Amino acid sequence: MRSKEALTNDILNEISHLISDFGGIRGLPQESTERKGFSAFSKLFCDSIIFWGLYNGAKEETRGSTIGKYIAELRDTFTQNSLDVESVKLASGNGSGKLDARNNNKYFSKAIHERFRRECGDQVCQPKYVAIKVSLDYCRAKRVVPMLANALPLLADKCIVLHDIDFAYDCRYITTRGILAEYIVEKKAGRIIDDRHKVGLHCISW
Repeated sequence: MRSKEALTNDILNEISHLISDFGGIRGLPQESTERKGFSAFSKLFCDSIIFWGLYNGAKEETRGSTIGKYIAELRDTFTQNSLDVESVKLASGNGSGKLDARNNNKYFSKAIHERFRRECGDQVCQPKYVAIKVSLDYCRAKRVVPMLANALPLLADKCIVLHDIDFAYDCRYITTRGILAEYIVEKKAGRIIDDRHKVGLHCISW
């Protein structure tokens, strides 16, 4: 018979895409003003990083093995640098795609494309990308940034490039996206990004 812990883990894994969204929870009565707003910011930390890697779209049967190779490479890179990795997996909603002129030149250099073509050898070479997400366990930004500065050139040699990185602050007390937006506007802290489809109900990016 399986333990309660194992069963709980199964359930949490099935709904992992929902766990970050606790917007409906109310810790205090609605009319209460106690601890309204937010305070006590955490240190800036890195939550997740998206990498892109090339694979040969002319041989779709190689896609799975290429993803496995990239996942292993990224896991090795981060664990060797003593960073706490929660998971390394194919990014949901952005699993693979064709390269167009806009993202081709922006992310993959000419040198990377030449290296990729050499790896394809005599095969037909059709560059496509896969997106791999590295989720970190509260890793301080001041540790992640220098590590990436050293690791990215080595990853580029393996046709893996940085696509985007998620830095975040946590803060205490109860808040809402509305309160956060009002605060950012009041302090002229920057432009609020419309990313509601990517973040929790009471998270905000700017």
